[in-house]
Amino acid sequence: MYKSLDSPLSVREQQTLDEALSKSPKLLEDYKTALQIRKNIRIQQAMFSSGFEFRLMQKIKNMPLGYAPISDRILPTYKTATVIGIAAIAAVIVLTLVLQGSFSLNAITGLNAINTDNLTAFLAFEF
Repeated sequence: MYKSLDSPLSVREQQTLDEALSKSPKLLEDYKTALQIRKNIRIQQAMFSSGFEFRLMQKIKNMPLGYAPISDRILPTYKTATVIGIAAIAAVIVLTLVLQGSFSLNAITGLNAINTDNLTAFLAFEF
């Protein structure tokens, strides 16, 4: 039934719909209601007065700061998080250079303290 409201039906589908509508008064009533709703929707047109767009844009421009676009409200948070992240990375680099004497992946992860001679002791006691 609803498919017939949106697009043409095949001959067989139309016959099935016609049979169902003739057998069921409730279905026929629902079909007529759906047709009426569709007709009413097509008739109604949104009418805006002249200058509506200009007035709307003026109201948007004059909104208080609490209505700032979301990008303007979130961006400072990302800036702060970025600065904190960069500071943390710099601290890791400085500490690695000071404590390990080199700046390699093994020095950063602490793997330079592990070798095959003390691997068992490291895993058993220090890990």
